[in-house]
Amino acid sequence: MSYAKHLHVDRAMEKFNFPLGKEYKEVSKIAELIIPFAAFVARKNEIGLSLTINEVVKTKGAPAAVADYVNQEIFIWRNCTLESFENVKLEDICAFLIERIEEWNSRYGMSDGDLTFPESLNGLTAKILDIKKDDSVMDLGAGHGAFLIHIAENYKCKKITGIEISKRECLLGSMLSYIKGVSINLICDNVLNFSEKNKVEKLLSFPPVNAVVTVPFIKKAVALMSQSGRAILFLSRGFLNNEKEGYKEIRRFLLENGLLEAVIEFAGGVFYPFAAMQTAMLVLSHNNKKVQFVNATSISENTRRGQSVLTEDGAKKIFEMLHKEGSNSKSVDIKEIKAQDYVLNPGSYLLEEKITLSGVKNYAKLSDLVESKIVRGAQIKAQELEELQSNKDTGFFYASAKDIVDNCLVEDLKPIKQIDKKFENLVLKEGDILLVMAMTETIKLAYIENIGNKKIIPAGNLYIIRPDKSKLEALYLKMLFETKEAVPLFTAFSGGTVLRAISAEFLNKLQLPLPPLEVQKKFAKKYAGIEAKREQLKNELESLAQQKARILDELTEPEP
Repeated sequence: MSYAKHLHVDRAMEKFNFPLGKEYKEVSKIAELIIPFAAFVARKNEIGLSLTINEVVKTKGAPAAVADYVNQEIFIWRNCTLESFENVKLEDICAFLIERIEEWNSRYGMSDGDLTFPESLNGLTAKILDIKKDDSVMDLGAGHGAFLIHIAENYKCKKITGIEISKRECLLGSMLSYIKGVSINLICDNVLNFSEKNKVEKLLSFPPVNAVVTVPFIKKAVALMSQSGRAILFLSRGFLNNEKEGYKEIRRFLLENGLLEAVIEFAGGVFYPFAAMQTAMLVLSHNNKKVQFVNATSISENTRRGQSVLTEDGAKKIFEMLHKEGSNSKSVDIKEIKAQDYVLNPGSYLLEEKITLSGVKNYAKLSDLVESKIVRGAQIKAQELEELQSNKDTGFFYASAKDIVDNCLVEDLKPIKQIDKKFENLVLKEGDILLVMAMTETIKLAYIENIGNKKIIPAGNLYIIRPDKSKLEALYLKMLFETKEAVPLFTAFSGGTVLRAISAEFLNKLQLPLPPLEVQKKFAKKYAGIEAKREQLKNELESLAQQKARILDELTEPEP
C-alpha cells in the first residue's frame, strides 16, 4: 500500500503521538484504526470534530466494543479531538479502514492464529448451509466477522451472532460491520463456555488450527444446531483419518447418530495465510444414512506469488459436485464407512489404490513385486547423528530426504564413522528405490545406481523399496511414480494435518500396471538415456555459468 494512496488520512494522523517501544506495538497499530474509525463515526453522524475520540465512540449507535476498548488509560490519545480530519472525505476514511483491517489479517494472521476466509468461500458456505430468510445464523470462532458480514449483506436473517474469544478480533469485526452498514452481534466469549440453550438454524465453525479443542468445538456445534438445522465445520485434513485427540471417536459419534451429511476436501492454501494447510469441510444435519464425499483438491488457481486461491468459478464447481455424482463425488452408505474404520478421507471412497495405464491389462500389488518388505530408513536421533558424523571419507554414508534433488540422490553425502549392526539390513543396494515419506506437490524419489563400495543408510523419513528383478524393473517403477496419474493418487491416500505422509500400508496395497519384463526394460532403457542426457546438459550449464562468472570477474578486475 503506497503512502500516496491514503494521503489525506495519513496527514490527519500526523498530529497523534503514539507510545514507543515493543510493548506498545499492538497498541499503536490499534490506534491507527480506532482514531480514523472515530473520525468516520463523527463524519457519518455529523458530530462535531471538536469532541474527543472517547466521546465520539460512546455516541448512540457506535459499536460498544470500540468504546470498551478505548476506555483504557494506555490510550493517551483518547482525549484528543479530531479536527485534523475536517477535510478528509468520508469515503476516503472508509477505504482506508477496510484496507487496513484486511492488511492486518493478511500480515499478522499467521503469527496471531487468525484466518481469513476468501469471499468465494463465504458464498459457498452460505449456499451449502442453505441460508433462508429469518434463519438464525451463528459463527463459532467468528474472527473479525467476515462470514457474518457476508450473510448480513446478502440475506435477511433474523439473528446473526458470532462468538469470538479475541477482544481485538471483536473490535475489528465491530468496526468493519459498522463501516459496511450491517448489523451483527459479536460476543466476546469462549466458545466452549457459551450457553447451549438457544439453538440456531445455521451454524459455522472453524476450530483453532492444530488445537486439542477440535473435538469440544464439534460437540458444541452439534449441541447448538436445531433439529432442522445445518452446520458446517472447517477442519484440518488430519481429522479425516487420524486417531489422535479423540478424532476417531467423534467421527464414529457423528456417523452413528446420522449427523454427517457430506465431506469436502479442499486444495491446500485456500485459507490465507495458512498456505500449507490441507483443509476439509464437514456438513452436518440430522437423519443422514449416507455421506456425500467430494474431492476438490484440484480446484484452485495460483496467484502470481504462487498462493492457492478459490475463485468464484471454483466455488460454483464444488457446489455442483456436492449435488451430482462423478469421478470426484460419491454418495457412500454409512455401513461402508464403518467398515473402513470410520475414515472420512474422500480418496478412500473415490479412488482405487491403483496406478492405471491405458492398454495394460495385468496389474499386481507392489507388496508382491518386492524382494523384501518395504521399510523405513534408520531412525537416528539428531544428537546421535551429530556424534556419528565424520570429517573424512570412511566409506559409510547417511542419506536424508534433503539429499534427493531432481529425483536423484546427490553424490556429496554425509560421511559417518560407522554403521550400527542393527542398521546393516538397511544398507542400500544397486537398483533400490528411495521414496520420501512426506508428500508435497510432487513425489520425491531416487533410483540407486553407481554406488560402488559405498555403504549408505537412508534416514527414517525415507522408504526403501527393493524390487524383485525377476518381476519388476526398478527404473520402470520410478517412471510409474513420476507419471501424472500417480501424484493425485498419492496425495489422496497420504495422511497428516499440515505435512502429509505416505503410509507403508498404502504402498503395499498399491496396484501397478505390469507389462512383460522385456517391455518394462525397454521403457527403462529409453528413460535412462534421457536422464543421462539431462545430466550432461546440467553439467554443461554449470560449466557455462562458471565461465560466465570468470568473464565478469575479469571485467571488474583493475587493469595491470
